[in-house]
Amino acid sequence: MQPIPETPARFRLRVLLKLTTLLAAGVVLSVVVQYVGSDNERGGGGAVVTQVEVDGLAPDHARRAEFDGTGVWILRRSEATRSALAAGAASADAEWLVVHDRGPRNGCPLVWRRDASDFRETCSGARYDAAGAPTGETPGPPLQRVPYQVDDGARALILGE
Repeated sequence: MQPIPETPARFRLRVLLKLTTLLAAGVVLSVVVQYVGSDNERGGGGAVVTQVEVDGLAPDHARRAEFDGTGVWILRRSEATRSALAAGAASADAEWLVVHDRGPRNGCPLVWRRDASDFRETCSGARYDAAGAPTGETPGPPLQRVPYQVDDGARALILGE
């Protein structure tokens, strides 16, 4: 077999092929480093923990925060609101309610309406009370809760497991 003669076109093709292979290897390495880095930020086990300051949040007021790459609502419930909730409402006696900022039915954004003491989906108008339970004619599951712990010393909530 005779070797194929080296022409300028063949040389350019070989260089282009090597550069393309090098670029692809760089992209794969970048993705691997980002994936491994995200596990290290999560403590290796995938658990995300976020501390949110709530010192200035007045009763029956809510604020949005970021947790694990998504938004959440943090609601501080007053004594009057907690006592007005149904006796069977899950954790209706807790001062804090932390839920994802999207409705469980169709993923629409939620807004807290302080005057009505409820969350409302912006797309469908579905309503959820201050315990996260559907109200009125809203069928379906309650709002998705986020686990939290209260850090009284820092007057903050620690979101996550």
